[in-house]
Amino acid sequence: MAIAIAEGGKKKRNAPEEQRLRIPQLPPMRSIPKEMRTPSSEGPIKKRILIVDDEEDWSALLAAPFRDDYEVYTAKNGAEGLRLFEEVRPDAMITDLKMPVMNGDELIRRARLLAFGAKFVLATVNRGDDIDEIVAELDPDMFVRKPADLAKLKADVESLLKKGEPDESRAGDGRGPEEE
Repeated sequence: MAIAIAEGGKKKRNAPEEQRLRIPQLPPMRSIPKEMRTPSSEGPIKKRILIVDDEEDWSALLAAPFRDDYEVYTAKNGAEGLRLFEEVRPDAMITDLKMPVMNGDELIRRARLLAFGAKFVLATVNRGDDIDEIVAELDPDMFVRKPADLAKLKADVESLLKKGEPDESRAGDGRGPEEE
């Protein structure tokens, strides 16, 4: 049975085709995985962490503390990281600085254009004057020098995600907040 709204707001049953209310069909959601659209029956949806590092050992090491409590995704370079960033929409991304195809600084710049509240952590073994300039210009939510204390990294990332706001005391020097 078709219903149309006539002038004056009155409903008319069995209205002629040209008077029926048309609701357009929306295209299916493609970029957001199905499990993100509705809560899982197995429990709450885990937060997502994306690790981007061209060295598999570092990638595995950085991902290890998060595997039990987060959905962890890894990428081998900045271009792959950007593709995954768009696809899985992580809550936080931890990226190396120097990588093939696309460096971590360019990855963060491009990901910020797509950002939906994601937090950005720059992790690097690089030392030198240029790293301070890059960090100051890029202003990641957190900066970590590798090798990092993995338990502290996890605690700091969890704190960053809970706050919902970047902690400026962590950005720039690689030391994190002052010890109390």
